[in-house]
Amino acid sequence: MAEFAAHLNLNLEHNRPSFFELVAQDSMMSMLKPALKFLLMVVTQRHPGPLAWAIKHHEECYSLITLLVQKHYLQVYDASFAENFYGLKRVQSHETDSQSVEQLKHRPMSLSSSDRRKSLFFLAVLPYLKTKLDALFLKHNAAVRQHAASATAAAASLSPSISVHQDGNQPQPFAQSQSPSSLVRVFTFIYPFVHLTWEASHFVCQMLYLFDETAYYSPELFLAGLRLRRLTAMDVINQQNSLILGEMERAKRLVGPGFIRGFLRFLSNTVNSAIDYSKFVVPITIFFFKFLEWWYDSEHYTIAVSLPVPPAPPMPKIPEQGLALPQDASICPLCLKQRTNPAVVAVSGLVFCYPCIHPYLEQHRCCPVTLLPASTSSLIKIFAGSGGL
Repeated sequence: MAEFAAHLNLNLEHNRPSFFELVAQDSMMSMLKPALKFLLMVVTQRHPGPLAWAIKHHEECYSLITLLVQKHYLQVYDASFAENFYGLKRVQSHETDSQSVEQLKHRPMSLSSSDRRKSLFFLAVLPYLKTKLDALFLKHNAAVRQHAASATAAAASLSPSISVHQDGNQPQPFAQSQSPSSLVRVFTFIYPFVHLTWEASHFVCQMLYLFDETAYYSPELFLAGLRLRRLTAMDVINQQNSLILGEMERAKRLVGPGFIRGFLRFLSNTVNSAIDYSKFVVPITIFFFKFLEWWYDSEHYTIAVSLPVPPAPPMPKIPEQGLALPQDASICPLCLKQRTNPAVVAVSGLVFCYPCIHPYLEQHRCCPVTLLPASTSSLIKIFAGSGGL
């Protein structure tokens, strides 16, 4: 169907990006957040103690990483991370594509400090605020609905027509939830319209850009007074020169003895190089994340997990110094309570609460029942039913 839609991207400006290029770079950033959350979940399961806060505040972690990466790319490339990956850059709205090579040579960077600050706000700060407002709306909207439902049920229970049961007993009034404040009610009433307006403005801008009726692909670019264009050969040369000049300027700002300046320069160059090469690492990470999604949703994984379960190995001998096993198999031997978040110690095959067994293994380095040597790396989380273990 691409040949039928090809005429939608015909335009006289050679450096004007096509609609499909912008859709691709826009969708690239939307896949980074779930990939980062998946990575944090994997790392947190291996090291729940020091990194437990990371999964709890993954929105803040993602926003902070986005802020640092986007700031670097705006300073060096005049583009966001995704825009630079697709060979695009941001220019001021009044800047035309008819500039001569000599003009571009003497103007390697087209964005001012104000333009970069506005771009950084729309790329990193505004999405974070929008995510928090969405979560706040879902939380308070559920409370408002629950209060309205409980109030309706309480009014119905006190209605004269049903005030007495058939056995003659008076019905008990329904317990009402705490009434939301007027500010919460106003927020839950107004925010859906704000959200609708914001999403509709994106749709309108994209449709107008598709039919070549505007130079702005999104409301954020319109509010920032910027538009996107393709990189030229001169832009690439200017970016390389800018990288070299940036390294020289950072070296001049370093103070202290020679070995300290050398270390700080090495550290600065390493961080900036890591951010530069992230344009190659991130797509590979996204591909791997999407592959895992496909694998766990495909029939290959279903066939793999549907294989017959092998017989359990014989129970190891329990020494006198070890903890006694409860009669109920669903009780954790450590806390003697109903198991939650179960995990099995691979060396013994016994199941404990994950919050109980992880710190125990870190401290004692052995199974608490069999006393066999074990470490946290031998823990296996159980995500299915744990009955009978």
